Amino acid sequence: MLRYIINRPIGVIMTTIAILAISVVFVRDVPIALLPDIPIPRITVQISAQDLDARTMETTVVRIIRNQLMQVNNLIDISSRTRNGSAVIDIELDYDTNINLASIEINDKMDQIMHSLPRHIDRPRVIKTNVSDIPVFYLDMYVRDTSLISEIEFSNLIKRSIRKRLEQIPEIAFVDIHGSVEPEILVIPDPLIMDVLNIDENILSKAIVNANLRLGNILLKDGAYQYNVELASRLVSTQDIQQIYLKISGRVLQIKDIANVISSEKPRRGSFYYNEYSGGSLAVRRKYDANNYKLREAVDTLMADLKIQYPNIHFQLSNDQSAILNVSISNLMSSLYYGLGFAALVMFLFFRDWRLPLLITISIPVGLIISLFGFYLLDISINIISLAGLILGIGLMIDNAIIIIENIKQKIRVESPDLAFTSGPNEVVRPLISSALTTSSVFLPMILLSGIAGALFYDQALSITLALTSSILVSYFLLPVLARLILKIQPQDSIEYKSGLHAKLIEWLINKRRILIPLMLLLGACVVLPYQHLEKQAFPSITRNSYSLKVDWNEQISLEENQERYLRLREIINPWISKSTAYIGELQYLLTEKPQYINELEMIIYLTDPNQIASIEHEIKGVFGKTFLSASYNISPLENVFDKIFGQDDHAVYAHIQPIKSINIPPKEEVGPLLANIRELYPDVRPISLESYIGIKIDYNALLVYNVSVESLMSKLKFIFKNNEVSQLKGAEEFIPIQISKSEEVQDVKNVINSTQIRNIDGQLIPMISFVNLRVYQDYKDISSIRSGECITITFDEYSDPLIDGVTEIVHAHQDYTVLFSGSYFENKILIKELSLVGGVVFLLLFLILAAQFESLLQPLIVALTLPIGILGALMALWMMGDTINIIAIIGIIIMSGIDVNDAILKIDMINKNIASGMSLNKAIIDGSNRRIRPILMTSITTILAMTPILFTGGLGAELQRPLAVAVIGGLILGTFASIVMVPMLYRLFYGWTMRE
Repeated sequence: MLRYIINRPIGVIMTTIAILAISVVFVRDVPIALLPDIPIPRITVQISAQDLDARTMETTVVRIIRNQLMQVNNLIDISSRTRNGSAVIDIELDYDTNINLASIEINDKMDQIMHSLPRHIDRPRVIKTNVSDIPVFYLDMYVRDTSLISEIEFSNLIKRSIRKRLEQIPEIAFVDIHGSVEPEILVIPDPLIMDVLNIDENILSKAIVNANLRLGNILLKDGAYQYNVELASRLVSTQDIQQIYLKISGRVLQIKDIANVISSEKPRRGSFYYNEYSGGSLAVRRKYDANNYKLREAVDTLMADLKIQYPNIHFQLSNDQSAILNVSISNLMSSLYYGLGFAALVMFLFFRDWRLPLLITISIPVGLIISLFGFYLLDISINIISLAGLILGIGLMIDNAIIIIENIKQKIRVESPDLAFTSGPNEVVRPLISSALTTSSVFLPMILLSGIAGALFYDQALSITLALTSSILVSYFLLPVLARLILKIQPQDSIEYKSGLHAKLIEWLINKRRILIPLMLLLGACVVLPYQHLEKQAFPSITRNSYSLKVDWNEQISLEENQERYLRLREIINPWISKSTAYIGELQYLLTEKPQYINELEMIIYLTDPNQIASIEHEIKGVFGKTFLSASYNISPLENVFDKIFGQDDHAVYAHIQPIKSINIPPKEEVGPLLANIRELYPDVRPISLESYIGIKIDYNALLVYNVSVESLMSKLKFIFKNNEVSQLKGAEEFIPIQISKSEEVQDVKNVINSTQIRNIDGQLIPMISFVNLRVYQDYKDISSIRSGECITITFDEYSDPLIDGVTEIVHAHQDYTVLFSGSYFENKILIKELSLVGGVVFLLLFLILAAQFESLLQPLIVALTLPIGILGALMALWMMGDTINIIAIIGIIIMSGIDVNDAILKIDMINKNIASGMSLNKAIIDGSNRRIRPILMTSITTILAMTPILFTGGLGAELQRPLAVAVIGGLILGTFASIVMVPMLYRLFYGWTMRE
């Protein structure tokens, strides 16, 4: 077939151009994403009930919903976290579950149990998420001159203009808001006038409600026509409220005569700060198949327009997740440029012919474009995982091109040039295909892994397979045709292989094989030593210039006090930071996995120098150690998508302590001794979070005696605590609550209760203290539950058998409790078991492929025995450079192993052909090694040189690619040596008894 093709160069070239044209057209539609679409769905159920405390909400709402949702199909785990007024239930579903069908099922179950919930509870919100779901970036804003625009106007601008303009971008799925201010209408009665008129706030409430009635959807028929009826007297402005009429003691008055009606801001429970300025933040989430480059281009264009339109507003993007993708694509291009450049240089130095580098420069981009066309056909996105496969593919494309060209030049020694362009590729195509199959066989079984690991390796396996396939096709079909057109090689141009230093070395190795082979095998066995000492982590550590400071003040402070404390913290660390943002109090985002309380704070700090984090930690430790003794805090790198995917923000061990005889966790007084015993053994364990409560106990017997209705009492309590919403005013695009409340905030609850009087049914004023008692107590800040029920969860950052045994012994010593353990350690343990199984499948596939290639059961062992030395070199290099074993380093080891396997296969195949041609064993080994030494050296030197610049450059891109480069360079130095030395010795050892020397 190749002979037919090589004589039709125009047809081949035109066909290639046509394929490239088609590929370029469709490659533009390949989605560009940060990570693959990982089909591990999670569904969040958000529950809101502002008038319920945590215990009541857990018992009457959350537990009922959680028990119902345990019946959901494909459920892996379910957990909940309940606090005052709200709760979140997290549902984790099995891998590849259809999240849309699961969402429908959960909504159906919610409908079934709504009648079992308190009637005033709004229907819980069911939100579909994904394990990799994280905002692609945040848009932070604040007003430069607050005298020109109010906070409500600024919030309306964000919600009605900026948010909508972002959501009009096709690649954006949803924009979430935090830091907005909501309006409200306050009706503040004059207490003196109210006393003179002998009325209370209930009169005002009824008047406002009656003036704001709706007729509903009524159709009026008038002859042949019909009309929708709308009540024209609905409240639409503060003037409408002021002009409401009341008849009191025979006098007709308006509300403006009795109360002051003003537009105000609804009391805030959360706020956002950019540096020292109050502002707002938009969390932007992309569509799963969106093109990141198109998204950023559209966002940059919009940002430029917004800055021109609103010069008084500062706009800033932060926590941009797409930056890592841009770096990964930059890494791919760097690998391509370095690989092509050094391959061209090495080939020129070895062959002294400028036309050979030209062949490399043409063939490699062609193979890359065809690989990307395969991405389109298989619906694979360009992401950092698939890009890693392409990087490996580019390396092997270069290697295959070098091997094909080198073999053509060798064939010209003994054949005519026309025949050499056919026989040269034909001689090495089988070992090249075997090499591609063995490399693919390492990754394809990884798809069998469950969960995230399987999803990640799926994209990588397919991308590597596509790259290797296109490499073989281009190297075998296109490269010989181009070589025949460009090179014009004559027989005298070829280089004779003479018995030189290399041949003498091989002959000496064969003679000393009985001594050297045990030494080499012992060297390979030493691979376990660096493996045991190297630290293991999912993803390489990268220099972070952004950190998250999370603070729980453990005091019942107001939002205003929380803001003041943030500003004090920022002032202290200001010399070391370029900017900071702060999420203070409760988060307003609709999609948030980790709720935050009004007395909590998350501060994002951006460092001017990443190495200064130690100074900041020292200053913060001093502040909390001297000023805020009761507060707890944690400083960690700002979470990115890799932390979420690889679980780097998860604790190694979670100990879930549960009661045996009760479905409720016991009061803090009862569980206190147990937790104290655990903290004695493990002092770093954080205490459980508590919250102070003011309990108001109503004496219903006294209410009957004093003739006071419960409704009057509740209305008065809501009035004095500024929580008395009576109706809503229809605004331009929203309903604005109407509150009847006091003018001043409550400063001392006890004094307010003592000084407040309630008008009974007879019109008499009765002191509230007559039937209301107060008590202050502490209870759990939130109530956590897992699948088996309520629990108290304690976290540990490191796993050890004594830790598990110690906690278990302490818990079991308190006979009313049991403990369950979970965490990243146990998840990784399951993954290791799966990897062991898949590793066996990989080894079996490698052996079967090589055995089929060589028609031998011994020769695959020769290839396998050379690999440990290369892996030893990679691990030693990682250890010497201070790196860890991580997913990037493992990819580097696989790349190195693929090159070493390729070298060994080529050498063994050549030796087999020599023996088949009638050569003696020793001569076949020496000649085969001699003929393959140059392509082996060329591919190794090219790869090492291409990776070396990464070791001397800085920045995020170099840090991400550094473990790969270190592993490849270290592995190839020893692996190439092993391939040159061990293959001849092992071949001679295995076949020395059956063949003539």
